[in-house]
Amino acid sequence: MTTTDGTIGRYLRWLLVALSLAAGAIHFAEVGDHFNLSWKHGVFFAVVAWLQLSWAVAFLVAPTRKLLAAAALGNSLIVMLWAVSRIWGVPIGPGAWEPEPVALIDALCTAFEVVIVVVSVAVLWRPAMAQRTVRPSLGLAGIGVTGVAIAVVSTMALAPSFASEHHHGDEEDGHGHEAAATAPDHDHEAMTADDHDNSGGDTAAAAASGEHVEGHTDVVIAADGTSACEESNVAVGGNSGHGHRGPVPFEPLDPATRATLSAQIAQSNTVVLRYPTVAAAEAGGYRRITPYVPCIAAHYINSGLLDATFDPANPEILLFAGTAPDSPLVGLSYLDFTGPDNQPEGFAGSTDPWHVHERLCIGGGGVLGDENTDSGACEARGGRVVPLNGLWMMHEWNVPGWESRWGLFSSEHPDLGGRVGDINGTPDAPDNADDADTASG
Repeated sequence: MTTTDGTIGRYLRWLLVALSLAAGAIHFAEVGDHFNLSWKHGVFFAVVAWLQLSWAVAFLVAPTRKLLAAAALGNSLIVMLWAVSRIWGVPIGPGAWEPEPVALIDALCTAFEVVIVVVSVAVLWRPAMAQRTVRPSLGLAGIGVTGVAIAVVSTMALAPSFASEHHHGDEEDGHGHEAAATAPDHDHEAMTADDHDNSGGDTAAAAASGEHVEGHTDVVIAADGTSACEESNVAVGGNSGHGHRGPVPFEPLDPATRATLSAQIAQSNTVVLRYPTVAAAEAGGYRRITPYVPCIAAHYINSGLLDATFDPANPEILLFAGTAPDSPLVGLSYLDFTGPDNQPEGFAGSTDPWHVHERLCIGGGGVLGDENTDSGACEARGGRVVPLNGLWMMHEWNVPGWESRWGLFSSEHPDLGGRVGDINGTPDAPDNADDADTASG
Protein backbone atom coordinates (compact mmCIF):
# COMPACT_ATOMS: atom_id res chain seq x y z
CA MET A 1 0.00 0.00 0.00
CA THR A 2 1.32 3.44 -0.92
CA THR A 3 2.28 5.38 2.22
CA THR A 4 4.58 8.08 0.83
CA ASP A 5 4.41 11.64 2.14
CA GLY A 6 1.43 13.61 0.94
CA THR A 7 -0.72 10.57 0.07
CA ILE A 8 -3.97 9.39 1.62
CA GLY A 9 -2.36 5.99 2.17
CA ARG A 10 0.07 7.47 4.70
CA TYR A 11 -2.77 8.56 6.96
CA LEU A 12 -4.89 5.48 6.35
CA ARG A 13 -1.96 3.44 7.66
CA TRP A 14 -2.01 5.39 10.93
CA LEU A 15 -5.79 5.07 11.14
CA LEU A 16 -5.67 1.29 10.75
CA VAL A 17 -2.85 1.01 13.27
CA ALA A 18 -4.77 3.10 15.84
CA LEU A 19 -7.99 1.11 15.36
CA SER A 20 -6.22 -2.26 15.67
CA LEU A 21 -4.33 -1.11 18.79
CA ALA A 22 -7.58 0.04 20.38
CA ALA A 23 -9.42 -3.20 19.56
CA GLY A 24 -6.50 -5.25 20.89
CA ALA A 25 -6.33 -3.19 24.07
CA ILE A 26 -10.05 -3.73 24.70
CA HIS A 27 -9.67 -7.48 24.26
CA PHE A 28 -6.67 -7.48 26.60
CA ALA A 29 -8.64 -5.58 29.23
CA GLU A 30 -11.22 -8.37 29.22
CA VAL A 31 -8.86 -11.38 29.25
CA GLY A 32 -8.79 -11.84 33.02
CA ASP A 33 -12.55 -11.63 33.45
CA HIS A 34 -13.16 -14.11 30.65
CA PHE A 35 -10.71 -16.58 32.15
CA ASN A 36 -13.04 -16.48 35.18
CA LEU A 37 -15.75 -17.89 32.91
CA SER A 38 -13.64 -20.60 31.29
CA TRP A 39 -10.19 -21.11 29.87
CA LYS A 40 -11.69 -21.16 26.36
CA HIS A 41 -13.11 -17.66 26.78
CA GLY A 42 -9.85 -16.36 28.22
CA VAL A 43 -7.63 -17.95 25.57
CA PHE A 44 -9.84 -16.63 22.76
CA PHE A 45 -9.66 -13.06 24.04
CA ALA A 46 -5.89 -13.32 24.63
CA VAL A 47 -5.23 -14.67 21.13
CA VAL A 48 -7.39 -12.02 19.47
CA ALA A 49 -5.72 -9.28 21.52
CA TRP A 50 -2.20 -10.43 20.61
CA LEU A 51 -3.08 -10.79 16.92
CA GLN A 52 -4.58 -7.31 16.72
CA LEU A 53 -1.67 -5.70 18.55
CA SER A 54 0.93 -7.65 16.55
CA TRP A 55 -0.77 -6.77 13.30
CA ALA A 56 -0.69 -3.07 14.21
CA VAL A 57 3.06 -3.18 14.82
CA ALA A 58 3.72 -5.18 11.66
CA PHE A 59 1.60 -2.89 9.49
CA LEU A 60 3.28 0.17 10.95
CA VAL A 61 6.67 -1.24 9.92
CA ALA A 62 5.67 -2.74 6.55
CA PRO A 63 2.19 -1.80 5.21
CA THR A 64 1.83 -4.60 2.65
CA ARG A 65 -1.21 -5.88 0.76
CA LYS A 66 -0.87 -9.26 2.49
CA LEU A 67 -1.28 -7.61 5.87
CA LEU A 68 -4.29 -5.68 4.55
CA ALA A 69 -5.86 -8.92 3.38
CA ALA A 70 -5.13 -10.55 6.76
CA ALA A 71 -6.76 -7.61 8.57
CA ALA A 72 -9.85 -7.76 6.35
CA LEU A 73 -10.27 -11.52 6.79
CA GLY A 74 -9.44 -11.76 10.50
CA ASN A 75 -11.56 -8.86 11.62
CA SER A 76 -14.44 -10.01 9.41
CA LEU A 77 -14.45 -13.34 11.24
CA ILE A 78 -14.43 -11.60 14.63
CA VAL A 79 -17.29 -9.32 13.63
CA MET A 80 -19.34 -12.23 12.29
CA LEU A 81 -18.78 -14.23 15.47
CA TRP A 82 -19.88 -11.22 17.51
CA ALA A 83 -23.04 -10.93 15.41
CA VAL A 84 -23.80 -14.62 15.95
CA SER A 85 -23.39 -14.21 19.71
CA ARG A 86 -25.90 -11.34 19.68
CA ILE A 87 -28.45 -13.03 17.43
CA TRP A 88 -28.27 -16.74 18.31
CA GLY A 89 -25.60 -17.09 21.01
CA VAL A 90 -22.39 -19.13 20.94
CA PRO A 91 -22.24 -22.89 21.63
CA ILE A 92 -19.99 -22.74 24.72
CA GLY A 93 -20.12 -21.23 28.17
CA PRO A 94 -22.83 -20.97 30.84
CA GLY A 95 -25.10 -19.13 28.39
CA ALA A 96 -24.65 -21.48 25.41
CA TRP A 97 -26.92 -20.57 22.50
CA GLU A 98 -28.43 -17.66 24.40
CA PRO A 99 -28.29 -14.29 22.58
CA GLU A 100 -26.25 -11.69 24.42
CA PRO A 101 -27.24 -8.03 24.87
CA VAL A 102 -25.21 -5.35 23.10
CA ALA A 103 -23.11 -3.29 25.50
CA LEU A 104 -21.13 -0.10 24.88
CA ILE A 105 -17.68 -1.66 24.99
CA ASP A 106 -18.37 -4.58 22.67
CA ALA A 107 -20.26 -2.34 20.20
CA LEU A 108 -17.34 0.10 20.17
CA CYS A 109 -14.77 -2.65 19.63
CA THR A 110 -16.85 -4.15 16.84
CA ALA A 111 -17.19 -0.71 15.22
CA PHE A 112 -13.38 -0.39 15.19
CA GLU A 113 -13.11 -3.80 13.53
CA VAL A 114 -15.75 -2.95 10.94
CA VAL A 115 -13.84 0.21 9.96
CA ILE A 116 -10.64 -1.83 9.65
CA VAL A 117 -12.42 -4.26 7.31
CA VAL A 118 -14.00 -1.50 5.20
CA VAL A 119 -10.78 0.49 4.79
CA SER A 120 -8.69 -2.62 4.08
CA VAL A 121 -11.12 -3.92 1.45
CA ALA A 122 -11.39 -0.47 -0.15
CA VAL A 123 -7.61 -0.15 -0.51
CA LEU A 124 -7.29 -3.71 -1.80
CA TRP A 125 -10.09 -3.13 -4.29
CA ARG A 126 -8.95 0.35 -5.39
CA PRO A 127 -5.20 0.75 -4.71
CA ALA A 128 -5.23 4.09 -6.49
CA MET A 129 -7.30 5.55 -3.66
CA ALA A 130 -4.28 5.38 -1.35
CA GLN A 131 -2.14 7.12 -3.94
CA ARG A 132 -4.20 10.28 -4.01
CA THR A 133 -2.57 13.35 -2.56
CA VAL A 134 -3.74 15.36 0.43
CA ARG A 135 -2.33 18.42 2.14
CA PRO A 136 -0.08 17.31 5.04
CA SER A 137 -1.66 19.84 7.41
CA LEU A 138 -5.14 18.47 6.66
CA GLY A 139 -4.01 14.85 6.89
CA LEU A 140 -2.14 15.36 10.16
CA ALA A 141 -5.04 17.24 11.71
CA GLY A 142 -7.50 14.55 10.64
CA ILE A 143 -5.48 11.62 11.90
CA GLY A 144 -4.61 13.49 15.11
CA VAL A 145 -8.22 14.22 15.99
CA THR A 146 -9.26 10.69 15.03
CA GLY A 147 -6.51 9.12 17.13
CA VAL A 148 -7.41 11.17 20.20
CA ALA A 149 -11.10 10.36 19.72
CA ILE A 150 -10.35 6.62 19.52
CA ALA A 151 -8.25 6.79 22.70
CA VAL A 152 -10.85 8.82 24.61
CA VAL A 153 -13.91 6.74 23.74
CA SER A 154 -12.03 3.49 24.37
CA THR A 155 -10.92 4.68 27.79
CA MET A 156 -14.39 5.93 28.68
CA ALA A 157 -15.99 2.64 27.62
CA LEU A 158 -13.59 0.69 29.84
CA ALA A 159 -14.02 3.01 32.84
CA PRO A 160 -16.04 1.46 35.73
CA SER A 161 -18.60 4.30 35.73
CA PHE A 162 -19.56 3.39 32.17
CA ALA A 163 -18.94 -0.34 32.36
CA SER A 164 -21.21 -0.78 35.38
CA GLU A 165 -24.20 0.41 33.35
CA HIS A 166 -24.07 -2.50 30.94
CA HIS A 167 -24.37 -6.26 31.03
CA HIS A 168 -21.14 -8.20 31.21
CA GLY A 169 -20.49 -10.36 28.20
CA ASP A 170 -19.42 -13.96 28.68
CA GLU A 171 -19.58 -15.08 25.06
CA GLU A 172 -16.54 -16.27 23.20
CA ASP A 173 -16.12 -13.18 21.04
CA GLY A 174 -18.37 -10.59 22.61
CA HIS A 175 -15.96 -7.89 23.84
CA GLY A 176 -18.00 -7.91 27.09
CA HIS A 177 -16.95 -6.02 30.18
CA GLU A 178 -16.41 -8.63 32.81
CA ALA A 179 -17.41 -12.14 33.63
CA ALA A 180 -20.20 -12.96 36.03
CA ALA A 181 -17.80 -14.97 38.17
CA THR A 182 -16.33 -13.18 41.17
CA ALA A 183 -14.03 -13.92 44.05
CA PRO A 184 -15.11 -16.74 46.35
CA ASP A 185 -15.15 -14.46 49.39
CA HIS A 186 -17.94 -12.42 47.80
CA ASP A 187 -20.38 -15.30 47.66
CA HIS A 188 -23.23 -13.34 49.22
CA GLU A 189 -23.54 -9.90 50.69
CA ALA A 190 -25.98 -7.88 52.72
CA MET A 191 -28.10 -5.44 50.74
CA THR A 192 -29.43 -2.10 51.82
CA ALA A 193 -33.05 -1.01 51.63
CA ASP A 194 -32.42 0.77 48.35
CA ASP A 195 -31.74 -2.57 46.71
CA HIS A 196 -35.41 -3.48 46.93
CA ASP A 197 -37.19 -0.23 46.20
CA ASN A 198 -39.02 -0.32 42.90
CA SER A 199 -36.20 -0.82 40.40
CA GLY A 200 -33.81 -2.50 42.80
CA GLY A 201 -33.79 -5.76 40.87
CA ASP A 202 -30.37 -5.30 39.27
CA THR A 203 -28.59 -4.87 42.59
CA ALA A 204 -30.49 -7.74 44.15
CA ALA A 205 -29.65 -9.95 41.19
CA ALA A 206 -25.99 -9.12 41.60
CA ALA A 207 -26.13 -10.00 45.27
CA ALA A 208 -27.98 -13.22 44.51
CA SER A 209 -25.21 -14.26 42.15
CA GLY A 210 -22.42 -13.34 44.55
CA GLU A 211 -21.30 -10.25 42.69
CA HIS A 212 -19.85 -7.18 44.36
CA VAL A 213 -22.24 -4.22 44.38
CA GLU A 214 -20.52 -0.85 44.38
CA GLY A 215 -21.36 1.15 47.48
CA HIS A 216 -22.60 -1.81 49.52
CA THR A 217 -20.88 -3.63 52.34
CA ASP A 218 -19.69 -7.17 51.77
CA VAL A 219 -20.97 -9.12 54.77
CA VAL A 220 -20.91 -12.89 54.61
CA ILE A 221 -20.99 -15.11 57.67
CA ALA A 222 -20.38 -18.83 57.74
CA ALA A 223 -22.53 -21.35 59.56
CA ASP A 224 -20.05 -21.55 62.41
CA GLY A 225 -22.51 -21.69 65.27
CA THR A 226 -22.44 -17.97 66.05
CA SER A 227 -25.55 -16.83 64.16
CA ALA A 228 -28.85 -16.25 65.95
CA CYS A 229 -30.39 -19.01 63.88
CA GLU A 230 -27.84 -21.60 64.99
CA GLU A 231 -27.84 -20.40 68.60
CA SER A 232 -31.61 -20.96 68.75
CA ASN A 233 -30.94 -24.72 68.81
CA VAL A 234 -33.74 -25.31 66.32
CA ALA A 235 -32.76 -27.93 63.77
CA VAL A 236 -34.86 -27.23 60.69
CA GLY A 237 -32.08 -28.17 58.29
CA GLY A 238 -30.80 -31.49 57.06
CA ASN A 239 -33.35 -34.30 57.04
CA SER A 240 -36.31 -31.95 57.47
CA GLY A 241 -35.97 -31.02 53.83
CA HIS A 242 -33.91 -27.84 53.93
CA GLY A 243 -30.68 -29.64 53.32
CA HIS A 244 -28.37 -26.63 53.56
CA ARG A 245 -27.39 -24.33 56.40
CA GLY A 246 -25.13 -21.38 55.76
CA PRO A 247 -24.17 -19.37 52.65
CA VAL A 248 -25.60 -20.56 49.35
CA PRO A 249 -22.80 -21.72 47.01
CA PHE A 250 -21.93 -19.23 44.28
CA GLU A 251 -23.26 -19.93 40.79
CA PRO A 252 -22.09 -17.69 37.89
CA LEU A 253 -24.74 -16.02 35.71
CA ASP A 254 -24.50 -15.13 32.04
CA PRO A 255 -25.83 -11.69 31.00
CA ALA A 256 -29.16 -12.94 29.65
CA THR A 257 -29.89 -14.96 32.80
CA ARG A 258 -28.83 -12.04 34.97
CA ALA A 259 -31.27 -9.75 33.15
CA THR A 260 -34.12 -12.22 33.61
CA LEU A 261 -33.30 -12.73 37.29
CA SER A 262 -33.14 -8.99 37.83
CA ALA A 263 -36.61 -8.52 36.33
CA GLN A 264 -38.02 -11.37 38.45
CA ILE A 265 -36.56 -9.92 41.65
CA ALA A 266 -38.03 -6.53 40.77
CA GLN A 267 -41.43 -8.23 40.54
CA SER A 268 -41.00 -9.96 43.90
CA ASN A 269 -40.01 -6.66 45.49
CA THR A 270 -43.53 -5.35 44.84
CA VAL A 271 -44.84 -7.93 47.34
CA VAL A 272 -42.84 -6.26 50.10
CA LEU A 273 -44.80 -3.05 49.56
CA ARG A 274 -48.18 -4.81 49.49
CA TYR A 275 -47.83 -6.93 52.63
CA PRO A 276 -45.55 -5.20 55.16
CA THR A 277 -47.30 -6.77 58.20
CA VAL A 278 -49.31 -9.81 59.22
CA ALA A 279 -52.47 -7.69 59.26
CA ALA A 280 -51.94 -6.67 55.63
CA ALA A 281 -51.26 -10.27 54.63
CA GLU A 282 -54.42 -11.57 56.31
CA ALA A 283 -56.43 -8.85 54.60
CA GLY A 284 -54.93 -10.05 51.31
CA GLY A 285 -56.04 -13.67 51.76
CA TYR A 286 -53.09 -15.20 53.61
CA ARG A 287 -53.59 -17.33 56.74
CA ARG A 288 -51.12 -18.65 59.30
CA ILE A 289 -49.92 -22.24 58.93
CA THR A 290 -46.95 -22.21 61.33
CA PRO A 291 -45.97 -20.32 64.47
CA TYR A 292 -42.79 -18.29 64.40
CA VAL A 293 -39.92 -20.77 63.96
CA PRO A 294 -36.28 -19.66 64.30
CA CYS A 295 -34.30 -19.67 61.05
CA ILE A 296 -37.42 -19.79 58.83
CA ALA A 297 -39.95 -17.35 60.42
CA ALA A 298 -43.74 -17.68 60.66
CA HIS A 299 -45.45 -18.95 57.50
CA TYR A 300 -48.67 -17.49 56.08
CA ILE A 301 -50.14 -19.20 53.01
CA ASN A 302 -52.58 -18.08 50.31
CA SER A 303 -54.22 -21.31 49.11
CA GLY A 304 -55.66 -19.52 46.11
CA LEU A 305 -52.16 -19.18 44.67
CA LEU A 306 -51.45 -22.94 44.69
CA ASP A 307 -51.82 -23.23 40.93
CA ALA A 308 -48.56 -25.01 40.01
CA THR A 309 -47.15 -21.87 38.39
CA PHE A 310 -44.19 -19.76 39.44
CA ASP A 311 -45.01 -16.07 39.67
CA PRO A 312 -42.41 -13.87 41.43
CA ALA A 313 -45.07 -11.23 42.14
CA ASN A 314 -47.42 -13.72 43.84
CA PRO A 315 -45.61 -15.98 46.34
CA GLU A 316 -47.71 -18.72 47.87
CA ILE A 317 -46.27 -18.02 51.34
CA LEU A 318 -45.20 -14.89 53.20
CA LEU A 319 -42.69 -15.07 56.06
CA PHE A 320 -43.05 -12.91 59.18
CA ALA A 321 -40.98 -12.22 62.31
CA GLY A 322 -43.95 -13.15 64.46
CA THR A 323 -47.70 -13.75 64.43
CA ALA A 324 -48.99 -10.48 65.93
CA PRO A 325 -50.92 -8.18 63.58
CA ASP A 326 -47.98 -5.76 63.43
CA SER A 327 -45.28 -8.44 63.02
CA PRO A 328 -43.11 -7.36 60.06
CA LEU A 329 -42.56 -9.21 56.81
CA VAL A 330 -39.07 -10.72 56.57
CA GLY A 331 -39.24 -12.76 53.38
CA LEU A 332 -41.19 -14.68 50.77
CA SER A 333 -41.58 -18.37 50.00
CA TYR A 334 -42.65 -20.14 46.83
CA LEU A 335 -44.32 -23.58 46.63
CA ASP A 336 -44.71 -26.10 43.85
CA PHE A 337 -45.81 -29.72 43.58
CA THR A 338 -43.57 -31.17 40.86
CA GLY A 339 -42.74 -34.59 42.31
CA PRO A 340 -39.89 -35.64 44.60
CA ASP A 341 -37.26 -35.76 41.83
CA ASN A 342 -38.29 -32.78 39.71
CA GLN A 343 -37.09 -29.47 41.15
CA PRO A 344 -39.13 -26.47 39.91
CA GLU A 345 -37.58 -23.87 37.63
CA GLY A 346 -38.20 -20.87 39.90
CA PHE A 347 -35.95 -17.86 39.50
CA ALA A 348 -33.59 -17.71 36.54
CA GLY A 349 -30.23 -19.37 37.03
CA SER A 350 -29.17 -21.67 39.85
CA THR A 351 -29.07 -19.16 42.69
CA ASP A 352 -32.34 -20.29 44.32
CA PRO A 353 -31.94 -23.66 46.06
CA TRP A 354 -35.29 -25.39 46.53
CA HIS A 355 -35.91 -27.91 49.30
CA VAL A 356 -38.43 -30.71 49.23
CA HIS A 357 -40.90 -32.00 51.83
CA GLU A 358 -42.06 -35.61 51.42
CA ARG A 359 -44.53 -35.45 54.28
CA LEU A 360 -45.64 -33.11 57.08
CA CYS A 361 -47.66 -33.34 60.27
CA ILE A 362 -50.74 -31.24 59.53
CA GLY A 363 -53.68 -30.38 61.77
CA GLY A 364 -56.35 -27.76 62.23
CA GLY A 365 -53.74 -25.16 63.19
CA GLY A 366 -51.67 -25.76 60.06
CA VAL A 367 -48.28 -27.48 60.00
CA LEU A 368 -47.61 -29.14 63.37
CA GLY A 369 -44.42 -31.03 62.58
CA ASP A 370 -41.86 -31.79 59.90
CA GLU A 371 -40.64 -35.04 58.29
CA ASN A 372 -39.12 -36.15 61.57
CA THR A 373 -42.48 -36.18 63.36
CA ASP A 374 -43.80 -39.75 63.62
CA SER A 375 -47.48 -40.63 63.51
CA GLY A 376 -47.82 -40.98 67.29
CA ALA A 377 -46.28 -37.60 68.04
CA CYS A 378 -48.32 -36.00 65.28
CA GLU A 379 -51.59 -37.42 66.63
CA ALA A 380 -50.68 -36.22 70.12
CA ARG A 381 -50.51 -32.71 68.69
CA GLY A 382 -53.94 -33.09 67.12
CA GLY A 383 -52.80 -33.74 63.57
CA ARG A 384 -51.91 -36.49 61.15
CA VAL A 385 -48.95 -37.22 58.91
CA VAL A 386 -49.84 -36.26 55.33
CA PRO A 387 -47.76 -37.59 52.39
CA LEU A 388 -47.00 -34.75 49.98
CA ASN A 389 -45.33 -36.56 47.07
CA GLY A 390 -42.77 -33.84 46.62
CA LEU A 391 -43.72 -30.42 47.93
CA TRP A 392 -40.95 -28.05 46.89
CA MET A 393 -40.26 -24.76 48.69
CA MET A 394 -37.81 -21.91 48.25
CA HIS A 395 -37.23 -18.79 50.34
CA GLU A 396 -36.37 -15.27 49.23
CA TRP A 397 -35.12 -12.75 51.81
CA ASN A 398 -35.70 -9.50 49.92
CA VAL A 399 -37.19 -7.29 52.64
CA PRO A 400 -35.15 -4.16 53.46
CA GLY A 401 -33.58 -4.60 56.88
CA TRP A 402 -33.98 -8.39 56.71
CA GLU A 403 -31.42 -9.23 54.03
CA SER A 404 -29.95 -12.68 54.64
CA ARG A 405 -26.18 -12.76 54.97
CA TRP A 406 -26.33 -16.35 53.76
CA GLY A 407 -27.72 -15.23 50.42
CA LEU A 408 -30.87 -13.76 48.92
CA PHE A 409 -32.27 -17.29 48.47
CA SER A 410 -30.70 -19.00 51.47
CA SER A 411 -32.69 -21.90 52.92
CA GLU A 412 -32.47 -20.36 56.39
CA HIS A 413 -31.95 -16.84 57.73
CA PRO A 414 -29.02 -16.38 60.12
CA ASP A 415 -30.64 -13.49 62.01
CA LEU A 416 -33.90 -15.27 62.85
CA GLY A 417 -33.15 -16.53 66.35
CA GLY A 418 -35.02 -16.79 69.62
CA ARG A 419 -37.28 -19.77 70.18
CA VAL A 420 -40.44 -21.21 68.62
CA GLY A 421 -43.18 -18.61 68.95
CA ASP A 422 -40.94 -15.73 70.01
CA ILE A 423 -38.11 -14.18 67.99
CA ASN A 424 -36.93 -12.33 71.11
CA GLY A 425 -37.24 -15.30 73.45
CA THR A 426 -34.39 -17.10 75.14
CA PRO A 427 -33.35 -20.05 72.96
CA ASP A 428 -34.29 -23.50 74.16
CA ALA A 429 -31.56 -25.61 75.69
CA PRO A 430 -29.98 -28.12 73.28
CA ASP A 431 -31.60 -30.99 75.16
CA ASN A 432 -35.02 -29.55 74.38
CA ALA A 433 -34.27 -28.74 70.77
CA ASP A 434 -36.39 -31.66 69.57
CA ASP A 435 -39.46 -29.85 70.88
CA ALA A 436 -38.93 -27.28 68.16
CA ASP A 437 -40.01 -29.46 65.24
CA THR A 438 -43.58 -28.21 65.53
CA ALA A 439 -43.34 -26.60 62.13
CA SER A 440 -41.40 -26.77 58.93
CA GLY A 441 -41.04 -24.44 56.00
